[in-house]
Amino acid sequence: MPEWCELRTAEFEMYSAMPKRQMVSLASSLQALHSIAVDLVPGEFPKRSRLKIVAFEDIDSFVAEFQSDAFIGFMQPSMRQHVLAFGLAVHTTHPNQVAYHEYTHYISRSRYDYFIPMWYEEGFAQYLGTFKVASDRATIGEVPHRRMIRAIRRNEPKWRTILDGVPRLDWHEHDYAAHYEFAHAVTHFLHHGVDESGNPMREKVNAILLDISNGARASELLPRTAGVEPEQFMRKLIDHFRKTRPLSYRIDIDTNAPSAISEPSCMSELDARILLASILVRNNPERALLHIDRGMKIDANHPMFQVLWSYLPSYDSKTPYERTLRALELDPSNVDAHVRMGDLLSYNCLDVLTEECNNLRRIATQHYRHALNGDPLRVDAAFGLGVSLLRSARAGDGLNYLKVAYERLPWNARINLFLGDAYKQIGNNNRASFHLNRAIMWEIEEAVRQQAIEMMN
Repeated sequence: MPEWCELRTAEFEMYSAMPKRQMVSLASSLQALHSIAVDLVPGEFPKRSRLKIVAFEDIDSFVAEFQSDAFIGFMQPSMRQHVLAFGLAVHTTHPNQVAYHEYTHYISRSRYDYFIPMWYEEGFAQYLGTFKVASDRATIGEVPHRRMIRAIRRNEPKWRTILDGVPRLDWHEHDYAAHYEFAHAVTHFLHHGVDESGNPMREKVNAILLDISNGARASELLPRTAGVEPEQFMRKLIDHFRKTRPLSYRIDIDTNAPSAISEPSCMSELDARILLASILVRNNPERALLHIDRGMKIDANHPMFQVLWSYLPSYDSKTPYERTLRALELDPSNVDAHVRMGDLLSYNCLDVLTEECNNLRRIATQHYRHALNGDPLRVDAAFGLGVSLLRSARAGDGLNYLKVAYERLPWNARINLFLGDAYKQIGNNNRASFHLNRAIMWEIEEAVRQQAIEMMN
């Protein structure tokens, strides 16, 4: 197994088996991208834990772990910790493009209290994927104009469907590949184009996204903001790529800014196996099992292997409860095991008010409290505790913990759903409507959306 190392910055922790110098260079480039990107997306960053980046030294290494060449990188938001994984395209002229694309997903999904529609998120990720840095100067936005024009013409019959399409917030199923280039073309126009009066569209991006976040239809809003009729919008996009030169910005980078990148330190094989198993357990369970098996040969009593096993019941003779209980026997203070146990005890009792479920919720709250005592930043523990208290007729107490979760993940539909329920139970109908409306707009499961609609009514 290659040696894996880790480094830390103010924004992320990075893990990789690439050479240390290359690892530091990638981290530095991502910091430069971050400093530019945060000014291009509306809103503010909420309180949050550091992003976890798992950077494979090349695409072949990524594919070997995930055993699929259908994707070469992904961004997986989580109440536990956002995870970004990708392979570097080392044999191309732009090896960091996938890294920039996926990191942009993190930027988009971390903005405070804004809904970022799918076409814009993917288009913006493609757009910032053009980021190139050399010395103290960066360029962004350079694209082959003929390719963009072809993408516009190819998607012209369905452009309204793309811009107004659903699912709108399904981060785990964000395969937008068929429309990447069209989304890129629209986003490029928003950041580099002008309206019919010659005013820069980039000055209107924040207002556009805010209006969409509040329910406006992009297929109506974008042409109106550009000063054209909807039937003229495709022509407006094509003219942008025909007439705009240059298609890129040049941005000065402050090379004297102090670097906050830690020196890479290498991990034990045990820690590397746990890292890889944790990112594979949902994406490639069989490969995760390989790392669990080899890790347990090093330390059979490490509690994290029991927690990871609990997510693989179809491969296991033991139940998730038995695995999690064993993890707590091995380490009674293990935060991951306490959160997992709380979830297992409370999941099937969300809307059940029997005495048995009341007892299970009471025990679940104890596990969530143990987790928060061990790590006060665990959003999943705060959320679980808030929901358990809410369903135990303690709406005021539950509200406090749900507000903590909301401060860190304001875009999460489920957090907004239960926050709305909590506010409704304490009689604050204005705040309840605010959060329930967001749950209705952002939830991807129709049954849950209907639940929010019923609460609103």
